[in-house]
Amino acid sequence: SVRRGRKLYVPHGYTVLQQGDRVTVFATHDSIPLVRQRLTGQPAGDSEPEQRRAPDREIRVCDLIRTDYDFVSELTPLSHIIELEENSSTIDYLVLDAEGNFVGMLPFQAFRSVLSQDAVYPLVIARDLLTTDMDALLPTYTLADALDKFGQHDFDCLPVIEPKNPRKPIGIVRRFDLMERYRQAHLGNQ
Repeated sequence: SVRRGRKLYVPHGYTVLQQGDRVTVFATHDSIPLVRQRLTGQPAGDSEPEQRRAPDREIRVCDLIRTDYDFVSELTPLSHIIELEENSSTIDYLVLDAEGNFVGMLPFQAFRSVLSQDAVYPLVIARDLLTTDMDALLPTYTLADALDKFGQHDFDCLPVIEPKNPRKPIGIVRRFDLMERYRQAHLGNQ
């Protein structure tokens, strides 16, 4: 139980959900004892029973993969990306080269900022806006591993790549699906 009015300083990239006296913090596993200490005032030692942490370690990324996802070629014009955006289930896109290899991510924020620049807008292609400074997921990663990767990036989805070919995407994991699965696993484990 958490007393109302207590301040909690949460590192950037973590998500905190509060419903009544229940607080859920999506954070890296090693920071959970410190967050617990700040919330409850209890010592930072990891007193959580092993059975309550198990879902983070048992659920794998391969259980969350979506193989039906929207992607763009690195040569796709921005005008086509905007059309795709209207009917897509994600707001960020994997960018693939001509051979279908993963090149990077095209975050919504990147192409949204260009929309107001009328002179540049018709000339922009996906390669101009893609981000390569991000991590991909492996199918063998645990739910906790995936939460950690999402905590490092502000993307709606992350690619899942073949373990033996790190440029070959096999699908995506959406942040919403990951958080929902995490919530379900912890609600069912109480």
